[in-house]
Amino acid sequence: MVKWPARWHALPCCVIPTSDTLIPGASVPESLEQSVQLHRMTKCEANVKRVQGNLVGPKLIGVICGAMVLLSVCSPARAQSRREVVLPTPGDRVRVTLTDGSRVEGNFVREDVEFVVITIGSVEAPIDNTKVVAIEVVGDDFEQYVKLRTRIRDDDVPRLISLVHWLAQRQMYDEALAELDGIQQHEPFNGDARALRKTLHELKTLRDKRKVRGQPTENPQRSSLSSTNEPRRLTAQEFGLLSEDQINLIKVYETDLDASSTVIIKRETIDRFLQQYAEHPLVPVTRTGRDALRRKPATEVLSVMFQVGARDLYGDVRIVGQPASMKMFRDTVHAGWLVNRCATTQCHGGADAGKLMLINRRTRAESTVYTNFLILDRFRIALGAPMIDYEAPERSAMIQMGLPRADALYPHPKVRGWRPIFRSRKDSGYVRAIEWVRSMYRPHPDYPIEYTPPGERLGNPDALEGPLPAPAREPRETGSER
Repeated sequence: MVKWPARWHALPCCVIPTSDTLIPGASVPESLEQSVQLHRMTKCEANVKRVQGNLVGPKLIGVICGAMVLLSVCSPARAQSRREVVLPTPGDRVRVTLTDGSRVEGNFVREDVEFVVITIGSVEAPIDNTKVVAIEVVGDDFEQYVKLRTRIRDDDVPRLISLVHWLAQRQMYDEALAELDGIQQHEPFNGDARALRKTLHELKTLRDKRKVRGQPTENPQRSSLSSTNEPRRLTAQEFGLLSEDQINLIKVYETDLDASSTVIIKRETIDRFLQQYAEHPLVPVTRTGRDALRRKPATEVLSVMFQVGARDLYGDVRIVGQPASMKMFRDTVHAGWLVNRCATTQCHGGADAGKLMLINRRTRAESTVYTNFLILDRFRIALGAPMIDYEAPERSAMIQMGLPRADALYPHPKVRGWRPIFRSRKDSGYVRAIEWVRSMYRPHPDYPIEYTPPGERLGNPDALEGPLPAPAREPRETGSER
């Protein structure tokens, strides 16, 4: 006689046949099909069917009376007041609770009277059904991650560190690294976060190498065909990066003169400025006034140049380091989620990315950071909305497309493998992205840089999105913009 799992007796409104309620000589159904059929029948239906098919003799009347009582208990009104039991189907992510209190997670395969079978990784793991207390459908790893993250405050570093370990166990390295970015915003010198970051980068590299080695080799023809279908990563030469002078020019436009920026202006540049703009009312005409301007700190000289509008001389000014706004872009947006989630080879970092292509090599290099920024700065979706909306940062398409589609003003197109970057508008990453856009200089300047994004040179000409001409802007008075 096969022993039925004890938890099956506890199913709501479900009578499990025992040896004294069966026809003499009959046994409990042992096949998977029969047991699952009994297990999954609607509560009251299952009772009636068992009463009709399995019970005879004097006990029939008693069991029928019991079934009638159960029928009254199973009324729709009573059923709505109880928690509905969700039964797993093959492929569901489940959590199996055992009699000793331990829990095991994996993908559900099947269940019979002897075993509950799940896959952990790629290995099937049969679990003795008599030791199983409950099977709970928990959704995929990302859904669990979202639920767990909503219960943790952004400043609860110990719990966030535990969450990073949880993500690492599931090889969700991009999400783990993003959480570490948030942790280090609150505790820049947290030793655990630093050590974890190094370990996660190594694990991610190892995983990527294993994926390459794991490509099918038994059929060379099939292997070559599959490799040609894989997204190809663009080389730096194909992509085209901004030059040092172009990068420096963006720095000049974004420099915050009140943030003790390191500005270098050579004497000959000041002399040219005094000569070319001698007729401007802000430019001193006396020898004493000119000498006084030459002795001023470089930031004050640059302020006068901004007010005069000497744009042809901006390229001769040198900015050492990063303007505060561009540093925020580099650390919270570019390194925080743009490269890890948007610029992957399978997304906007591959040769098949369409018109919005981003570079994913040497991600901390200035050339990468500023080139990706300029591409986003000039990119507009087909509706005409800018990727970065400096006047209304929360309407920026690049930020909106990071939200769940149901919450986004501009939902991300439905593509395979896409997952939202932000859980909601309260997500710390979303808030920091808005803060970054607000930190940029306004009114936003049109950088005088000649650059053709790779999406225009290599992208799909029929793509629904692309770099569109910026809407005409009314001219402002000199001095109100740089």
